[in-house]
Amino acid sequence: NTIKFAQTAGSISNYSTGKIQREMSRFGETPRGPITSETKRAYLLRLKKLRLGLVVPNLKFDQEYCQPLADSLKNVASITRNWEDLWKLETEMAEKFTCIEPGLAQGVCKSSFNYLLLDPRKSQNLPFKVFSWGDQELWRTFIDSVFYIGKGTRSRPFHHLYEALKKRKAGKNEKIQRILDIWDAGFGVVSLQVFNNSIAVEGLTREAAMIAALGADRLSNVKPGDYYGPAAEWSELKKLRLGTFLLYRAFKIFLQEGERQIRPVDLRK
Repeated sequence: NTIKFAQTAGSISNYSTGKIQREMSRFGETPRGPITSETKRAYLLRLKKLRLGLVVPNLKFDQEYCQPLADSLKNVASITRNWEDLWKLETEMAEKFTCIEPGLAQGVCKSSFNYLLLDPRKSQNLPFKVFSWGDQELWRTFIDSVFYIGKGTRSRPFHHLYEALKKRKAGKNEKIQRILDIWDAGFGVVSLQVFNNSIAVEGLTREAAMIAALGADRLSNVKPGDYYGPAAEWSELKKLRLGTFLLYRAFKIFLQEGERQIRPVDLRK
């Protein structure tokens, strides 16, 4: 591979500006800025990696994901540079739920949370790679590994796993089949619990935002989810920005907590 890379590097190092633009367009990419003597080397390196299949063309993200998430998969700085604004967005969504009127507080239990089910065949023990992979690669891998997003209380995430045990020989939906495929491959399902201590409607709103950002067609959720409070009146773009931010926060929690797989034997204890 090293020899092949070197040969490819030599073959395109003398490309003109026009040829670099044409070659990048073949992969669905357009230079983000002018190609000058200072930037040409960076564009050549990008083109070499595209030709060798070492990076994913940016067009792929634009075609498969909503714009806020696609932008972050191309450059995670679209989140990190706008952290303050995105945090305010989440605060705006949650404020209505955290400041419950005294007369309504009784009977409102902050016992809900959100959870994401991950496929370890794709996550590849991601938290273990924080010192060898860059944030961009970690983030892309995390997004690719999520196959279900939910809201629950107590042992709700395990309900899906117990359901899979019972339906091993019965009718299966997409979610159950994914769980069984993971188990049959010798792995365990990864359940990531996030955003604890919220009331039910807040948890449902977070769930809906994350599903919308990642795309219901990429998940095994049966329905997209419902918004409550201020977010119910937001524009679609604003909801997608929130969902992308929540997914990124879940990603950071995952890196800190580590990957714990749940196999059938763990459910029988």
